[in-house]
Amino acid sequence: MIGMLRPHAWDLPLFLHVFGAMVLFGATLATATLALTSWRLPGVAALSRSTFWALVGAAIPAWIVMRVGAQWTYSKEHHQLFEQDPTWIGIGLGVADAGLVILLITTALAFWWQRSQKPVAGRIVSGFALLYAILLAIAWLAIGLGVADAGLIILLLATGFAFWWQRSQKAIAGRIVSGLAVLYLILLAVAWLAMSGKWGS
Repeated sequence: MIGMLRPHAWDLPLFLHVFGAMVLFGATLATATLALTSWRLPGVAALSRSTFWALVGAAIPAWIVMRVGAQWTYSKEHHQLFEQDPTWIGIGLGVADAGLVILLITTALAFWWQRSQKPVAGRIVSGFALLYAILLAIAWLAIGLGVADAGLIILLLATGFAFWWQRSQKAIAGRIVSGLAVLYLILLAVAWLAMSGKWGS
């Protein structure tokens, strides 16, 4: 519906926003994958080097394109399509702004990892990268589906995996359930922050 109300003159900033977000998510997943791979191959220096340049050469530039496109689109749509900002706008802006801090911390840690080659640095980098990937996924779910619908999907998935865990007693099932539960708690926390005006105000 919103897409039908947008004039074609707004297509460029929206395209920049979506394109930047897609590249950012891909670069973040690449960073997490490289860092996680180092757990099994701790002596491969190319992993730390590739992780650092994935952040510097792809993730940070993509964040800039995404954020500029978002602000440009918001400046055109603000007070023209909405009387008040919807919750998903606050969630998107909050995740984007918090994400810059996470990206900068992750990049600094990746630089430290590249210089020191300490395995613990790679593990910390993977943790931050996965955290940001989860936040981006939450923002996408909240914007695309709405918080309630996204939460319902996560709850149904968690329930299904919990049933599988109960029947199979497999450890991997329990880990998936805990991950989905944490994801849902983060979604609820982000939604509360957005609705309370602490983000995107």
